[in-house]
Amino acid sequence: MGRCGPLGRAELAKTKTSVEPRIVEAGIELFSERGFHGVRQQDLVRGADTTLHSFYLHFADTKAVFDVVLDTVIRRALDLGKLALMILSQGKDMRDSAGVARFVIRQWYESLTLPTARLLVYAGLSKNKKWKRQVEDHLGGIIDLLVKTLAGAKLVQDADGQIKPEVAAKALIWTLLHFKINESESRTEKEQEQAVEEILSHWLHAFLAGQAPKPE
Repeated sequence: MGRCGPLGRAELAKTKTSVEPRIVEAGIELFSERGFHGVRQQDLVRGADTTLHSFYLHFADTKAVFDVVLDTVIRRALDLGKLALMILSQGKDMRDSAGVARFVIRQWYESLTLPTARLLVYAGLSKNKKWKRQVEDHLGGIIDLLVKTLAGAKLVQDADGQIKPEVAAKALIWTLLHFKINESESRTEKEQEQAVEEILSHWLHAFLAGQAPKPE
């Protein structure tokens, strides 16, 4: 039986179904707190409440877990944004496309968990080209869709000497990711909402008007 040992195929499939997601969820929490180099296989095994043998049935090493973890958090974080923007793009004649865009981005921000934001920023700033490209490519998809949607609604101005909409959109997304990571527990919920609103106003003005926002 080789690698499967005494387990039949049905039992192995059942084990894979139950163990692999636990390892991935443990990885999301651990990698977001410690980074890639701060997590060992034993940490993942303990976090998933499994055995080293079961770990190796599903993953070759810690890097393989991180690859799946990153893919998982990207899908969770960005699929909602893409879906909302695709819906928005179907209503280009709506009077308040900018207001809807603001709502969409707020919903995306609220859907982000702290571990997800940490992992996206960690991978996006990583020296690992594969991880960095993976994050940038997916974020780029949302940014492109956002720009095309609002450009279609004739809300984005594109004039010489003005900030490019793509630059403002990218700055908005990364600013929100960093804010999620640095949300202070000392802030009240109302204060946090106000801070997010200020970030949105700051960068959406640049995004829609093509004017670089002045520093506060």
